[in-house]
Amino acid sequence: MKPLLHFRLVWLALLLSATLVTACKKDNVVPQPTDLSDRVAGTYTYSELSSNGQTLPADETNLRGTVTISRQTETTVRIAFAISLRNGNPFLNDVLNDVTVRENGSAFTYEYSGQTFAQGKANQFVVNGRDTANNPFTLTATK
Repeated sequence: MKPLLHFRLVWLALLLSATLVTACKKDNVVPQPTDLSDRVAGTYTYSELSSNGQTLPADETNLRGTVTISRQTETTVRIAFAISLRNGNPFLNDVLNDVTVRENGSAFTYEYSGQTFAQGKANQFVVNGRDTANNPFTLTATK
């Protein structure tokens, strides 16, 4: 009788452990978007301005605003710039459609009408431009 009792206990222990293992909740892993446009889409907040060899954080400049990137196709996006002066006057308020996004290693480039005008990495969007006096500047926005 003892071998039969031992067999039942072992069998019960195996059944119980199998039930516990299969009942464990797995971590909810959010799937990463595979589409290039989905990966860069989102709202980026103005964070710094570089001009004349100086880089200033947003709170030390007279600018504020956001850049919103929306998916159009797998490799094209719509970019809405809403950057203004603190007094409300517009600085960079424009919408670009059919902007091509390309991946270059861990970075992204943004092309409009055949010219690269911005780059990005992870949660950062960097625009290269020129002000009204034709001086180059770099505007950085982060997610």
